[in-house]
Amino acid sequence: AAVESLAKIGPKAKRAEMVLMQALEDEDGEIRAKAADALLAIGTPAAKKSVQEYRKKEKTRKPVIQTYQPLIIE
Repeated sequence: AAVESLAKIGPKAKRAEMVLMQALEDEDGEIRAKAADALLAIGTPAAKKSVQEYRKKEKTRKPVIQTYQPLIIE
């Protein structure tokens, strides 16, 4: 929700740029995507470049597969 708000604010949210760039490395793909949207809305050259790099990484990112241990009740 916070990232979406920053995207709506646009260029005035420039202070959050570094945090959003870090969010591009988050484990959660939805957070990464929303951070990219917010960075594009901010629109600085650095923000745009970080989104370009993020998109390149996303093409080669392997999906996270969660495995669960069976619950053994004795």
